[in-house]
Amino acid sequence: MTAFTALAGGLRDRLRDADRMDAAAAFAIRVSGAGLTLLSQLIAARWLGLAGFGAFSNAWVWAALAAALAQAGLASTTTRFASAYRTQDDRQSLLGLILFSQAVAFGLGLVAMLATMLIATRPAIGLGPAQIDALLVGALAVPLLAQIDIGKGLTRAAGSAALAYLPGMLLRPALLLAGIAALIGIGAAADAATAMWASLVAVIGAWIIQWAIATWRLRSAWRVWPPSWQKRRWSGVSAGVLVSDAYLLIVASVDIFLLNILASPETGGAYFAAAKLAALTSYVFFAVSAVAQGRLAALAAQGASDRFEETSRRFCGLTLWPTLAAATGLALAGPFLLDLFGAGFREASGPLLLLIAAYIVQATTGPIRVLLIMTDHQKHLALLLTACAVLCIGLNLVLIPALGIWGAAWAFFATTTAASLSMALLARRSLGFWCVPLVTRARRDA
Repeated sequence: MTAFTALAGGLRDRLRDADRMDAAAAFAIRVSGAGLTLLSQLIAARWLGLAGFGAFSNAWVWAALAAALAQAGLASTTTRFASAYRTQDDRQSLLGLILFSQAVAFGLGLVAMLATMLIATRPAIGLGPAQIDALLVGALAVPLLAQIDIGKGLTRAAGSAALAYLPGMLLRPALLLAGIAALIGIGAAADAATAMWASLVAVIGAWIIQWAIATWRLRSAWRVWPPSWQKRRWSGVSAGVLVSDAYLLIVASVDIFLLNILASPETGGAYFAAAKLAALTSYVFFAVSAVAQGRLAALAAQGASDRFEETSRRFCGLTLWPTLAAATGLALAGPFLLDLFGAGFREASGPLLLLIAAYIVQATTGPIRVLLIMTDHQKHLALLLTACAVLCIGLNLVLIPALGIWGAAWAFFATTTAASLSMALLARRSLGFWCVPLVTRARRDA
């Protein structure tokens, strides 16, 4: 009985830890969504074939990159400022932030949509007809994807990373899976553009639910009028954050772009499958980062420096070891999982291991990018990540023609390692402590 009581007490203590529970819930959503995404991609790859899947994945990467640029850094900015406004009970500023971020994301999303369509159809880009058709459909999703990112940022600020990620990470893959299954069931044409129409429907569904959740979680802001506007301040912070967001998208996208152009859609499709599998190891990292944004922003607004440092270290410690466990399992199962995509995908088995190693390096610094943004160091971060983005593009341009799919993997590993080390040094210089789980407390305080 005593042992049972002690166990129950330990469980209660863990349940009281809101950060850990929210991170666990966000992680569960991401893992469940990853499973659905993987299943939908497996079915799509077998339905479309290697070349068709390459065109489909290329279109989706273009749309995701355009949407990330269209939200102009406001997804993280809204988390930072909305958390502060809620702490200060400043509902008028909160309402202004909501309206401003929505309008900017949708307006720039329309511009990005048209720009994507124009760029994709230029002969100089070198895309084939199937790739262009898929891209034109994918471009229609750009304004909605940008607004989903804004809704995600606001929901994080409202105190729930799990609800923030539910529509985009779980609902959208579920709708995509249902859409692809329906297309196969009715005997629709097996081409990338048709698959992208299913993706567009899934995005529309996720967009509706995302904003229903954000509106409900921040419903108190809608009861005040007029809103208070701080456009210059929001825009100034967002500019630095945009560079950080752009870096993440460049690192995750430029290799796939260039493989489709400099190699072939088949090579791009195989690499995309490996990249999606490797990204499974990063879900602990992103789940912890999702929770960290709101918590660290609130502590920074309160000026609680001791609690801020303690919480930052705790978030860093939550990231590495689960990532190592996931990476080990994925490395062992990788070749088998690639075979599930169909013939020709196994060529990415070696590069998959290198991509997994890059995510392990990233996990050693925890949610350090979020830490720097929430403490108003986004300008220095922007300069650092701009250099890393240039490094990434340069390495891909040099290594892909020489090494093919291996060149893309080495470029990703080198860039991720450089960025992680640089951000750790910047955090130590700016905040006074090492945000690295492998460093002991004594050495951090040295």
